[in-house]
Amino acid sequence: MPRFLARKSALDEQQRKLEALRQRTNDLAETNKLDHEKISRDAQNAMSQAMADAAIVSYVRKIIRFFKES
Repeated sequence: MPRFLARKSALDEQQRKLEALRQRTNDLAETNKLDHEKISRDAQNAMSQAMADAAIVSYVRKIIRFFKES
């Protein structure tokens, strides 16, 4: 009977470890998802800023060209 209890105890310990790993995996998956969403938003914001900057540079070039041609 003691061998049975030792095996059951070892099995219970393995099940606790497995459940902890499952929980950690779920936590990491959620963190990963949130991080990817943030990276996507940051990339979209950077692209919008780059496009706005390009438009300003284009306007400045037109102004410079206008004064050069005057």
